[in-house]
Amino acid sequence: MTVSGATLTIEPGVVVKFSTGTSLVVGGGPLNALGAPGSAITFTSINDNSVGGVTGSGSPAPGDWDLIEVLLASASLRYVQVFYAGGDFNDA
Repeated sequence: MTVSGATLTIEPGVVVKFSTGTSLVVGGGPLNALGAPGSAITFTSINDNSVGGVTGSGSPAPGDWDLIEVLLASASLRYVQVFYAGGDFNDA
């Protein structure tokens, strides 16, 4: 998923699930992911059924999805959990 030239705000308690091989790329506008105590924001695999409901196999693994990349933008992260990512980043 790519967000370009806009502010991306993710609210406390939101669970964002990624399919195999996908990433979140934010460019030209800020990423605001500001969770709260007891209401963290979670980025995880589509196969992670422990949060956000049953959406996949229930057998998540490291590297199920790639990465979060912020390009020419700022990022504010607080009370954020990241599970089962693991893509390679090549700075070309």
